[in-house]
Amino acid sequence: MSVFDLSEKRAPVINDADQLAARLRAVQVPRGEESEMVSLAISATAAAQSVDRFNIGNRPFRVERKNLRLADMEAGTWQANSVVGFFVGPCGEIEGGDFQHRFAAQAEFGGVIRYRFRVFRDADQFRLFVMTVDAKSGGRDQKDIVSIAGLATSPTEATRMTHDTDSILRFLGHASPGKVSPMDRLAHTKKYIGSLRFVAPMTKYQTHVRAAIALAHSRYPKEVTAFMKAVEEAVGLQKDSAEVAFVKIAPGLKSRRLKEKDRQVGMVLRILWDGIKGNPCGVSKFYPGSSLTRSAIADITSEAAADMWQSRNGASE
Repeated sequence: MSVFDLSEKRAPVINDADQLAARLRAVQVPRGEESEMVSLAISATAAAQSVDRFNIGNRPFRVERKNLRLADMEAGTWQANSVVGFFVGPCGEIEGGDFQHRFAAQAEFGGVIRYRFRVFRDADQFRLFVMTVDAKSGGRDQKDIVSIAGLATSPTEATRMTHDTDSILRFLGHASPGKVSPMDRLAHTKKYIGSLRFVAPMTKYQTHVRAAIALAHSRYPKEVTAFMKAVEEAVGLQKDSAEVAFVKIAPGLKSRRLKEKDRQVGMVLRILWDGIKGNPCGVSKFYPGSSLTRSAIADITSEAAADMWQSRNGASE
């Protein structure tokens, strides 16, 4: 059996998950500090049991990531003392972060490996660690970060929230949301979380249409909630109302072209704004050069966003 870095001879090997949990619970985080670091050597059995017991709310397990680490261990090139994060809750509950692929590889490899355990007592600090530890290397995609932050209740919802957030970012002037840092993207998801949850069930609309509804809902939550309820019920609507325009237009708004999607977001915002303000609604009024379309975008988002949208669409009065 191979053994990696057992230089601290006086420290016994931790042989199972119960021993690991007891050792982690004994760690005291100094007042004013985010976490405390402790070096522990664990057996393959402890690693396997920890993946089963402490892998709560982590990103999806990826076999290819495990295999990469296993290959290093088998080749003897694995570097000991890598950092893993663990949270110890007020009732002694244990949750691991950024450890599952290494521990799963070790369980298959069969050796003893030493790690540096970063132990947290504050749940928010632990979540921040999990979300950011390998963001630079691209180890987590954005939907993983949204899930780890506790913003979504399922992988499907996390994916939808990520796509809707990116559509919002694009409309607000970010040409490529992928170039926005993961934490900035998460900040926008948090900013619009109530509205993103509101539109999440609206699967008959395309992502950019849901993003427009979310933007309007974030500005006028009660009015947009009532508007969308009227749209869904579709009973007793006035012929020239914004609700009728929405029913006729919004479900069919589809395009693979970003420029066209951008124009359509402006159109949806204008329809919603007309509904909020009680204005009569006609499709001919939605062209980018319309001063009222620009006013709708400015009111719901900002003057800067309205100017950028009008500029992108090459519009002028």
